[in-house]
Amino acid sequence: RRIANAFNNLANIYWQLNDYPRAMATFQSNLQLADAIAFDRIRALSLLNLAETCRQTGESTRARDYLHDALRVSQEAG
Repeated sequence: RRIANAFNNLANIYWQLNDYPRAMATFQSNLQLADAIAFDRIRALSLLNLAETCRQTGESTRARDYLHDALRVSQEAG
C-alpha cells in the first residue's frame, strides 16, 4: 500500500509540472497496482486523477468514463 501511495504522489507531481503523458502513465500503473492488491481507496483516487488529467488535456469523453468508474468503485467500497 505504501508503494501505491508513493506512485500516486509521484503522478501528482508530474501533473503539477504539466507533464500529462507521464502523469497518465503513472496513474495507470498505480491503478493496476491498486487492482492487484485490492486497494479500493487508491483505485478510486487513481480513476479520479485519470479523469482530471483527461479533462485537462481536452479528453472529455474519456474523463467522463473514468469518473463513472471512480463512482462505481467508491460505491462498491462503501
